[in-house]
Amino acid sequence: MRANHFYKLIIAVMICEVAGLVGSVFTGPAIDGWYAGLIKPSFSPPSWIFAPVWTILFALMGISFFLIWKSDIFINPKERRRGIIIFFIQLVLNIFWSILFFGLRSPLGALVEIFFLWLAILATVIVFRKIKPIGHLAAWFLVPYLFWVSFAAYLNYSIWRLNVAPGRETMVYTEEKSSGFSNERVEKAITDYLLTQNDFSWKTQNNSHNFCAIENLMPEKELFPLYTWAYCGEYIIQNDELKILSGSSGPTEIDYPNELSFYDLGKFSHRKPGDGAHYAMDIEKIFPEEIWQKIFNFNRKNIIKKIEDIALINISGWESIKKAVDGCEVKSVWQHHDRTVKAELRNGGELSGVEPIIDEIMKLAVAAEPRCGKILMGTE
Repeated sequence: MRANHFYKLIIAVMICEVAGLVGSVFTGPAIDGWYAGLIKPSFSPPSWIFAPVWTILFALMGISFFLIWKSDIFINPKERRRGIIIFFIQLVLNIFWSILFFGLRSPLGALVEIFFLWLAILATVIVFRKIKPIGHLAAWFLVPYLFWVSFAAYLNYSIWRLNVAPGRETMVYTEEKSSGFSNERVEKAITDYLLTQNDFSWKTQNNSHNFCAIENLMPEKELFPLYTWAYCGEYIIQNDELKILSGSSGPTEIDYPNELSFYDLGKFSHRKPGDGAHYAMDIEKIFPEEIWQKIFNFNRKNIIKKIEDIALINISGWESIKKAVDGCEVKSVWQHHDRTVKAELRNGGELSGVEPIIDEIMKLAVAAEPRCGKILMGTE
């Protein structure tokens, strides 16, 4: 290789790697923070894989550009000039995608943009192929890039659909909008209690997850008994869609000895109306008259959305934790009594989710230790 060709190769690769470096300014801070908290599809690769993959792709991109750059300027001059222009257009679009997705945190904006990026890459491949005699080889160096961006586009679409698609404008449901509880500790204790009750929470599949949500029908009443609408469901994620397997919903009186102490789930009790002809009569027996109409006219839309958001976020979080444990990315795990699991990653990131059954995370961590080394484990 002639000296000037060698320098051209170095410059071509460096141009592309610098473009990747500019994009990483926006990607790096978000990858272990905002991106880690997104609900991701089952096929989403671990976060650490993006840096080496893009480094390789930018190098191949640089080699492709070098082959065109060093080609004879008098052979196919029009195609050569057009190819170089389109190449730099797609390079700018590549950087702009990182700004949209990670910098501005706009999966929808990035989804629109990546469509034009994909078209620009395809156009570059087509034009490069026309540049003789080396264009055919230059085009082939861009094929892995085209395939990866195709995958990235589908991943981008799936993340948008799971997190901020129409009908799911926010990723996390704001509980204060509908729960009617001023004391979050009381609300948490009641939902934990309902998860222990067979008439509210049960399993039809071993790998399913159970969640409960409640709405206070008399927010002004602070002492037990409390009158709530309870909704409990059994969920799984199948083909990247949340699916309900079973559930229970209805008005429920929750009672507890009015002690100023930590809530003991074993001391809670509840009453709820029977089905069929007894329903209306039981409502009148159990609940105060001033909330009868609220019960009969109760709209379950908000509480269903609330529990679906809770289920989707926590099941997706659990699947991410399982994938991270299997990929030897986890440094430590912490298990709470309510099945909430927090995992600290070796790169400093953190994941959280809810395990389907208690101690499942401990079994996974122990099984992974022979391959991955020591994983610190704690429980409350």
